[in-house]
Amino acid sequence: MATEGLSSKNEAENCWIKAGIKYQVDPWLLYSIAEQESSLNTLAINDNRNGSRDVGLMQINSFWFTELEKYGISEQSLFDPCVNINVGAWILSQSIQVFGNNWRAVGAYNVGAGKNEKKEMLRQKYAESVYKRYLRLSNSRMFESTQP
Repeated sequence: MATEGLSSKNEAENCWIKAGIKYQVDPWLLYSIAEQESSLNTLAINDNRNGSRDVGLMQINSFWFTELEKYGISEQSLFDPCVNINVGAWILSQSIQVFGNNWRAVGAYNVGAGKNEKKEMLRQKYAESVYKRYLRLSNSRMFESTQP
């Protein structure tokens, strides 16, 4: 696991687990999304074609920045892996509230909740990619620790 910015592997594991518990999402699913989004790079920045920007481990989109500022979370603080994981878990929980606890909600984490055929196709493609990562992690951890 990439742990840049984290002082120990245990601290990294705790971030995934605590965020999963707090927002009622599987920590392994969060980890799979982070792997898909940033290849676990805590300093990742992506400038999107639409002018928005994605930041950090879970690639938090600038769409959320105004809302996050209300909670004292700045763009710069999103480079803290634990902050980023928690924000990502919160965003995923928002998608789950809209779509239910399913892979469509995972797709909405990346694509958003827009209602058209293209968005639906993109949500499905993204969810399939995360699902493959999730299955790989599930299979590899069968006889290991149950923590990311």
